[in-house]
Amino acid sequence: MVKELKAAGCRIDAVGSQAHMHMYSPALDATENCFKKLKAAGVKILITEWDISILPSPYSGANISTNFAYSREMDPYREAVPDSVQQKWNKRVLDMFGLFLKYNDVVDRVTVWGLNDAVSWLNNFPIYGRKDYPVLFNRNNQPKSVVDEMIKMAKKYKSKK
Repeated sequence: MVKELKAAGCRIDAVGSQAHMHMYSPALDATENCFKKLKAAGVKILITEWDISILPSPYSGANISTNFAYSREMDPYREAVPDSVQQKWNKRVLDMFGLFLKYNDVVDRVTVWGLNDAVSWLNNFPIYGRKDYPVLFNRNNQPKSVVDEMIKMAKKYKSKK
């Protein structure tokens, strides 16, 4: 679509992506394929709302008026996230962050969607009353362990250039 619009004379400098992700979607290769296509189209990429829900979901959209009935099954980490699950989330964050670094010539910016887990919109979406852990800072405004790993990745990537 970007190529078609540009061919028709429209000026397009960048494409924004509301990056509300889940533990297994979008697939890493699908995200990279999208980045490749946008790069080939000659536009910058703006990741505008990056968060990764750790919770299962009956819904993959972002229409905030959509809601489902609460169930404990859909809120499995009410008290705390098990370390094994946290490590999977960390890996997901690092995998995506690795793509942002790999395509840093076109990924112009990444905006994390929320200050900390306590105030994330995902705590009540799409199921009111749930407790999610989708951003880089915990409920006490402390960086999660993955933040140090992201900094190390960025430094390592920068030193290779």
